[in-house]
Amino acid sequence: MKFAARYLAIIVLLIAVSAKAYSQSIHLADMVKLVRTTNPGASAYLKGKGFTPLPSEAVNGQLMNRFSKKSAKGAELIIKTQSLTTDRKAHNIVDYNITPNTFAATIAKELLAAKFKIATNIHDKTKDNKLYDNGTYTVSVYTFTDKRLPAAIEIRVK
Repeated sequence: MKFAARYLAIIVLLIAVSAKAYSQSIHLADMVKLVRTTNPGASAYLKGKGFTPLPSEAVNGQLMNRFSKKSAKGAELIIKTQSLTTDRKAHNIVDYNITPNTFAATIAKELLAAKFKIATNIHDKTKDNKLYDNGTYTVSVYTFTDKRLPAAIEIRVK
């Protein structure tokens, strides 16, 4: 009987560890934290979560930091953080690209659970684009019906 209990405990532990290893690394709460921090703070946070820095890019005169992480299943996450100045205020934009795009459904569930409302929904044969809004943030979720194409999720402070 003790053997069966130990065996069951080991199986449960292995399932929990493998589920964690194959799950996505960034959730809505992480994205909100990233959009509210400075680029150096975002860089340290992402490095702490196992992301590798990629070469930075200048986009519209603004520096964009990029980070990448590959999962054991071959999924790739690319995160870009960028500060834009509007009305003399600097706001980070967090752009999250993931292949395969099935993880976008997890973010969509997290958005609805966090009381975001769907402000815009564009759906056709090839894509599904949604804009979520909660009064403080807007989150755009772009997915394609071809699951091999990456999903893009972008969060901005309003």
